[in-house]
Amino acid sequence: WSPDGKYLVYLTSRDPLRYQDALTVRSVETGQTRELRPNLAAFTWPRWAPDGRSFAVQGRDIKGRQGIYRVDAQTAEVSPLVQSLPGDVSYTPQWAPDGKRIFYRRLDSPAKEAVIIERDLASGKEHELWRGKFATIPTMGLSVAPDGRYVVVANSGSDTPR
Repeated sequence: WSPDGKYLVYLTSRDPLRYQDALTVRSVETGQTRELRPNLAAFTWPRWAPDGRSFAVQGRDIKGRQGIYRVDAQTAEVSPLVQSLPGDVSYTPQWAPDGKRIFYRRLDSPAKEAVIIERDLASGKEHELWRGKFATIPTMGLSVAPDGRYVVVANSGSDTPR
């Protein structure tokens, strides 16, 4: 849902064998939809920015670089928020209420660990909130409290996030 509750964004694809190829924005008031086609090879998990002007998505750019990207809600212009290191996967982005930070999960493949990261978007500085072994690849997202002070996360590993 958009921050003002007037729009819903969801993923659509014309080919069920492909990854999603469009973000569809639906007006709750009129029922009208419009499609945005970001210049990404693959993407999923759209999350509205608090200002309603863009989305954060996880995905791969056309050069195959995995990461988290910002997609403009009007033009579908793409810019990177997080570029994953080779072998790592960054996913389930969630905005801080102030729009100045994002929280996301990263799979550190060589160490077989899941990491929860807080990233300051202005400086690019990251703060590791939690790290632990994962038994299976965790697929659940995370949620940020309305005041931005707490993050709750589902974990399929044996360690308990704090």
